[in-house]
Amino acid sequence: MLKGKVRTTHPVYYVRSLAESLRFYHDQLGFAIGFEIEEAKVALIELTAGAALVLGEDAAKVASAGAPVFVLNIDDVDAAYAALGSRGVKFTAPPSDEFYGRAVELRDPDGYRLCLVS
Repeated sequence: MLKGKVRTTHPVYYVRSLAESLRFYHDQLGFAIGFEIEEAKVALIELTAGAALVLGEDAAKVASAGAPVFVLNIDDVDAAYAALGSRGVKFTAPPSDEFYGRAVELRDPDGYRLCLVS
């Protein structure tokens, strides 16, 4: 067991283009950029208080289609589907009722799967 308290957790997604990924996560999805280190080609996307996603540009390390799904629990999937669709976000299918709630899936520019659930 780990000693002490885990203060934060965040996945790291390796991407082909940091600029393209920042356009997707910031401009299209509306998340804040916590920081960007241009010379290291790394950025932190702030999802909510204490939750973040780190993006690092390294095309050789981009995950395959079998990468884990990043689930975001939100208030209203249908409202998010409409709002994000108007910003140009492409979804794999319309929202549907699943055993775990109302859900819709999308992919980022590198093919990572994100699932919005309410």
